[in-house]
Amino acid sequence: MASQSWNARLDRQPTELLLDLSQYLDREAIKSLSGVNKRFRAIFLLAHSDRVNFTGNVSQITSSLALLMREQHTFTEEPIYKEVKHARFHLQPSLPIGQATEIAEHVRRLLEQPKLEKVTVLSHDFCKLLETQAPQLKRLAFMAFRGMPLIQSDKPLTVRERKMSMDILCDIRGNFEDLECLVLGEFLNPQWPWGQRRFRTTSDQLDLNAMQGRVIMILKRMRNLTQFAFVLSDNTVGGGPRYFDGIWQPFRGSTKDEWYKQFLHSILNSVPRLQQLCIRARPSVYCRGMRNPEDGKLTITWDTDQEETVDEFDNFFVRKSHENATY
Repeated sequence: MASQSWNARLDRQPTELLLDLSQYLDREAIKSLSGVNKRFRAIFLLAHSDRVNFTGNVSQITSSLALLMREQHTFTEEPIYKEVKHARFHLQPSLPIGQATEIAEHVRRLLEQPKLEKVTVLSHDFCKLLETQAPQLKRLAFMAFRGMPLIQSDKPLTVRERKMSMDILCDIRGNFEDLECLVLGEFLNPQWPWGQRRFRTTSDQLDLNAMQGRVIMILKRMRNLTQFAFVLSDNTVGGGPRYFDGIWQPFRGSTKDEWYKQFLHSILNSVPRLQQLCIRARPSVYCRGMRNPEDGKLTITWDTDQEETVDEFDNFFVRKSHENATY
């Protein structure tokens, strides 16, 4: 009885108050209120339908997608899923998904609607699903690579890891030919189940230089790509402050920002089609390159206190520079 009385009081609240309330609620509170009060659910979905998150296993994401597909605006009766502009998928655990499945059909419908602008994925298997269900994507953020299988070979692990890293970018190039904007996580040295590679030695330096050259070759073949960004954490580059034979110290004798600027400049200068290139060294620390569309002049900045948001695209492609270098 108390629950019904509370629900009735919530029903009587002005729409403006409910909208204001939703801004201060966490995910679990919103989920609870949405489950017991249809009016709050309709108002919340209408106000926040431009960005939706799907987290969980295949069954949970399928259920969430199916529920979204059924939701309609209270007055227009138009499907709410057609208002989504940014969809984010976090599949846990990352497992292969068949094409002839309910989740595949829901993903295809959601991502083919015309208002959809960008997609974020955090697992290898979900990105493989997008290759078949949403090859038309123009803006993609692929931030984590859980589920990517290890190449079986008798070659050294570092060689196989390098091949797997390059396969990430090669597969995207081959399957998303319309991409204009791409954000990648630590694709040069991902967090594999067995650990993360760190570029510590002079041999690692040669490998990183070779991967940089390979990245340039692949980017040149992505004919529509104008914005590219990725993560290369500074704590995985270089062998530390103590020197001994074979240790690579890229920041010795120069500042960290200079090394990142040179690394970024080598890529941006080699791919004339790119208008923006950004590398995140750590949270809030970004090296960002911009090309002037009029004269092609490059401006490279190093930001050390950028305020981060939940949107990867805004984080990588927003300029809040404090230091400039023009090449």
